[in-house]
Amino acid sequence: MFRYLRNDRFCLPSWWIPGVLKHSFIVLAAAICLTCAITFFIVDHFKINTDLTQMISNDLHFRKIARIFHDAFPALHNNIVVVIEAETPEQAVQARDLLALNLRGDRNIFKSVYTPGGGPFFHKNGLMYMSPEKIEDLTDRLSEIQPFIATLSQDFSLSGLFSLIEKVVGEHDELIKDHQRLVVLFDGLSDTFEKVMLGTNHRMSWQKLMLDQETNTLPGYQFIIIEPFLDYRTAQPAQKAVKRIRSVANELHINEENSITINITGRLAINHDDLLSVRKDIGIAGMVSLIFVGLILYIGLGSVRLVFVSLFTLVTGLIWTLGFAILFIGSLNLMSITFIVLFIGLGIDYSIQIGLHYKELRSSGLTNTEAILKGIGSVSNALILCSITTAIGFYAFVPTAYVGASELGLIAGTGMFLNLLANITVLPALINLIPPQKSNYLALHLGRHVSKFLEGYAMPIVVVAIAFGMAAAAIMPKITFDANPLNLSDQTTDSVVTARGLIETDKRTLWTISVMASDIQEAADLAKQLRKLNEVERVVTFDDFVPENQSEKLDLINDIALILPPAPKLKQCDSYTPEKNKKALESLYRVLVEKINSDVIEDKIYISAITRLAENIQNFNRLLKDSGKEKELFKDLETGLLSNLEFLLENFNNLMQAETIKPSNLPKDLVSRYVSDEGLYRVQVFPRNDINDRQNLKKFVTEVRTIAPDATDKPVTILESGSTISSAFRTATLLAFVLIAFFLRIIFKRWVEVILVMFPVLLGLLYTMAATVLFNIPFNFANIIVIPLLLGIGLDFSIHIINRTRDNLGLNVNILETSTSRAVLFSALTTIISFGILSFMHHAGTASMGKLLTTCISFMIISTLVVLPAFLKIYNPYKQKDLS
Repeated sequence: MFRYLRNDRFCLPSWWIPGVLKHSFIVLAAAICLTCAITFFIVDHFKINTDLTQMISNDLHFRKIARIFHDAFPALHNNIVVVIEAETPEQAVQARDLLALNLRGDRNIFKSVYTPGGGPFFHKNGLMYMSPEKIEDLTDRLSEIQPFIATLSQDFSLSGLFSLIEKVVGEHDELIKDHQRLVVLFDGLSDTFEKVMLGTNHRMSWQKLMLDQETNTLPGYQFIIIEPFLDYRTAQPAQKAVKRIRSVANELHINEENSITINITGRLAINHDDLLSVRKDIGIAGMVSLIFVGLILYIGLGSVRLVFVSLFTLVTGLIWTLGFAILFIGSLNLMSITFIVLFIGLGIDYSIQIGLHYKELRSSGLTNTEAILKGIGSVSNALILCSITTAIGFYAFVPTAYVGASELGLIAGTGMFLNLLANITVLPALINLIPPQKSNYLALHLGRHVSKFLEGYAMPIVVVAIAFGMAAAAIMPKITFDANPLNLSDQTTDSVVTARGLIETDKRTLWTISVMASDIQEAADLAKQLRKLNEVERVVTFDDFVPENQSEKLDLINDIALILPPAPKLKQCDSYTPEKNKKALESLYRVLVEKINSDVIEDKIYISAITRLAENIQNFNRLLKDSGKEKELFKDLETGLLSNLEFLLENFNNLMQAETIKPSNLPKDLVSRYVSDEGLYRVQVFPRNDINDRQNLKKFVTEVRTIAPDATDKPVTILESGSTISSAFRTATLLAFVLIAFFLRIIFKRWVEVILVMFPVLLGLLYTMAATVLFNIPFNFANIIVIPLLLGIGLDFSIHIINRTRDNLGLNVNILETSTSRAVLFSALTTIISFGILSFMHHAGTASMGKLLTTCISFMIISTLVVLPAFLKIYNPYKQKDLS
């Protein structure tokens, strides 16, 4: 075949196209049956792997270490993180514990359910992890509020609270000495009155009153870390777990109606949402792409039947390629799935070239059969050459360590040959069975104007193009690669929004480095060395969960126990009638009004707080009178004012049961995160700076590796993945250029022809690289496929132009006015449309791919239809050959 290509002789067997035309119906029927069978196979076996970590080869050293780490500590790997946010810290803790308790009951769905800082152990021993100084501060604060709490505990009811507040307003210096605490108390009471009157579920936080806000108190959100059983037989392995979490939360009324928000994030949840987003958007993108490609085709081909024939052939080749991918690879990943849109952009070029040549020949007077035979004959060699060179460009990525690109290269490279097969079987059979009506050939009128322009400015155009190419090459070292997988996800999904929120809350704790040690002493030694590093904020090991100074802390906790009253319980409703509550509330209102009208207190903030409280009590009394729902309103008010205090005091009483902590006492779900079953010890290293910044990430990983070369976990994976992919693409691109150049040298007879083909491709590549720097579009896992695609499309375009220039030898025809240039232009436009659609996808990685691909194809149009013809105006080796 190479000999035929080299001598520009018809490569296909002489009987091929005549045989297809003679048995068109049989060929078409066989193709349809095959396509239907493949379609059924695809529907039954279609899977997408959204795990970005699986897109890197497991043979790399950092991946081997990561695999050992994941096997040793499985609970840290495939996780779903439930983030519970509530108006008050007390509500968040209660919701966390209740939800975790119920999820643990679903042993068929959840392998483990872990609550950081929660569970019976920390409910009893939580204070043991505070420093002695902080426990002393806590003792002082509780001592200040103790008279108030002790008095309320004697009559723990709504009327008891109102009576106590009345006493506080009159004798506040006896019960609560700090004015600021009183303002917090009154504001909390007012907020609760207002929410109850609005019919909103609200619970007052007593933690703000009892504990100094500068203390490391429980925040308004809590976490549950879940390791689910994954069903890999389904397209979405984590779907069952995610649905069950939400279902249980709703059953327990842990929802926004009760001022609690449940958000689900973590690697599995983000992958789950990405899969939903990609599957939804890629279907829409594919349909919209086909519609717009059809419109462009109609403008370019000028025939509805040719458009139908072209699209039918395109879809047939696409199904064949997808069937190949599922059969030989098993599943698609977030990179290889993009071949669907890439195939539309690349594959349609074949049909356009054949269609326009056919139309040109029909308009010259040839019959339908003659036009098909000669049309395919005139472009078949170019299409075969394009298929081989494009496939080489894609196949060059197969041996790389980047599995995502490797699989894409295998699928897309093979797809070029399957597309060629469809265009030399299905396409001619369809044209033969439903021949388009004869019409005038559509010349590329724009080409005539561009050609005239090139006549006078060919040299300046080439010089400027080369100068821009050199400038682009100069800024190429500034190209960056964004390996952060979070930046590739759909930024609108709850899982990503939640992850972003956590990062903003604390930029230093979401991603940490883990180092494995063979024993506890090695772990301690590593921790000691790592704590000295500038880029390290803190280091946590198993030893850190056995507190120091335990005897001193237990003595301090015993001191707190002496001042804490027993945990009270709310009285039964029937013991405290609405009349008693009304009476207590009216008495409080009178005292508040007296205090407001007196001149005893000059603190304006304090007066403003009690004035607001008095107004709310007055409004509440009106509502009681107008609504007739006294019992319900007082019940809601009691829950809002006292339920969190009941819970908080119960927790404090539990904390008074602290005991000496030994390694054997630590809870198993905590130990499993720092000591493996095989006896490996985990050293967790926290960064000092925000490692979302790539430079900070690199410094952090590099510095830690000076102590622990086999450090692993997310920061290492992100940094190494970026380096691996960048290296893979540099190597593959260079390999593709070399292989394609040598292949073209085998086909073409002179190196100058090879240079003519490669010149526009190189320019387009340089311009695209420069665009990523100038427009701040860093390469990532998704858009880096612009490189093999640019090679494929650029080579196709150049080969068509060069072949037509050689075929027009001796003819007074300008290359830009031929059907070839028209085909190249409209092929590029269809590609731009199909890729441009990707720019509007929600998946950020795919959207960035669409933007960059659109940019690069635009550069290829300029390089192929402006710069290359200008170069040929200056130097045309075929004319020189003819003259010789």
